Amino acid sequence: MEHFSLLPVEDEGRLHDPMLRENFIERIFALKRWQELLSQKTSRGNLVDFHTKHKLLILSHSSKHYQRMGKLVAAQKSFALQDLYDQYETLLMDSLKVKTTP
Repeated sequence: MEHFSLLPVEDEGRLHDPMLRENFIERIFALKRWQELLSQKTSRGNLVDFHTKHKLLILSHSSKHYQRMGKLVAAQKSFALQDLYDQYETLLMDSLKVKTTP
């Protein structure tokens, strides 16, 4: 956990709680889709597509994170591509840790 702080981790006993289990599984699938994006040629356009496709998912967790991510994507030309992807990944995984709201 120290070396891979963005990986979804949950204690086995806590997975008996349906909301925690659902959130854990959701983070796993989001991370898988993120890794699929990383396996393609990294581009600013691919990041915009990913962000657009995951808009509602991120908003259901945290509108604050979504706004920060939107600003990051909008100002992407002022960042090096690797920096942009790193910051976006951190915000994505942090946003998904927040419990969803209706």
